[in-house]
Amino acid sequence: LEKNYMNQITIEDMANHIYVGKDAFYKFFKSMTGESPVDYLIDIRLSKAKEILLRTDEPILDICFKTGFLNESYFIRQFKKRCGTTPKQFRMKTRIQAN
Repeated sequence: LEKNYMNQITIEDMANHIYVGKDAFYKFFKSMTGESPVDYLIDIRLSKAKEILLRTDEPILDICFKTGFLNESYFIRQFKKRCGTTPKQFRMKTRIQAN
């Protein structure tokens, strides 16, 4: 997931990669990480998005697609839900704190 977060990956794809059934993979993954595979992948994508937001002035839409999200509003909702702020606010706030 760390190497392919920007690609569209399903739980079935992950399960097939290690030659197990989807349900068995889900249970095993959750027992090992404490998160569902989808939540884990979203966390990786948001972490990568934060890195890009801090390093660049790329538009939010470009960052959305670059990190594997297919929909900007979904990206913004997930970012706000998990980070407590929108991507734009995160960028502005961290830049103000750095100065």
